[in-house]
Order: sequence, then C-alpha cells, then structure tokens
Amino acid sequence: MKPMSEQKVLKIFEDNKYEIKGVKTFETNDGYAFNLNLYKDKKLLGRVSNGGYGGGNEYDFGDEDITKLEKLYEGYVESQYKLKWSIDLIIDVAMEMQGLMKIVKRGRKTKTYFQVKGLENNECKVLNRTFEPKIKEFLVKKYGEDVVILNER
Repeated sequence: MKPMSEQKVLKIFEDNKYEIKGVKTFETNDGYAFNLNLYKDKKLLGRVSNGGYGGGNEYDFGDEDITKLEKLYEGYVESQYKLKWSIDLIIDVAMEMQGLMKIVKRGRKTKTYFQVKGLENNECKVLNRTFEPKIKEFLVKKYGEDVVILNER
C-alpha cells in the first residue's frame, strides 16, 4: 500500500466532484464536533456530523455512497500512521484541507503558503513574500522535494 498525502486526498476528492459545504465546528467537553453537507456533482449527497464525544462520524446517506467514496482511496494508506483510508478519515482530511485552501486563496497574492512533509499535524507555513519562481527555488533548496507549495494549487 502506498502512502498518500493530505493534498492528494483533497485532489482525488475534488477531481471526483465531491465538495464539502456549510461546515460548522464547535468544541464540546469531550473534544471537537462538526456538522457539514457533502455534495457530489453539485447535488446534496447528505449530512455528516460528529458530536465530539469520541466516536466516529455519523452519515445520513447510504452505505453504497460511502463505499464509492472509500474505493477511490483503495491501495493507499494515510502517510503518517499508515492507516487505511476510511470514510471518517477522508472526510476529516478533506474538510481540513478545504478550509486551509480557502485561507490560501484569500492571501495568495501577497504571501507564499507551503507545507513540509513530515511536520507534525501537516502544519502550514507562511512566507510574507509574493510567490514567484525564486521563492520556489529557495524553498526546494531548503526543504528538498518534501515541500508542497500551496499557491501552486
């Protein structure tokens, strides 16, 4: 099984016309909770929620749709812990990466956003410099091929 980065998870998600909208997040006594709407081909597939009590996500759409989404990630494992890509993990990563890409989109004209593979929690770093080829050269020289420049997405 090949490891897959969070960026690739989002790319497969978006290339197959999946989209997350209406994300609402909140803290509970037991952790992080959320509600969101999952779309496929611009049509509402269903609602996903997590009550923040330590259990898995709850889905209000059928097992067939869950299986279709999970099949897109067959043959890959999550890169840090080598976990199989389950529906819960796919939704969590796609939601996180979509949120990050919204931030990048807002600031991409004046800043360079990048990630370095292997950093804890897939941390996003920011340079207060407009992205250009010289910046890319600098980052690749400093971090090697492990750098992912989010402005290029």
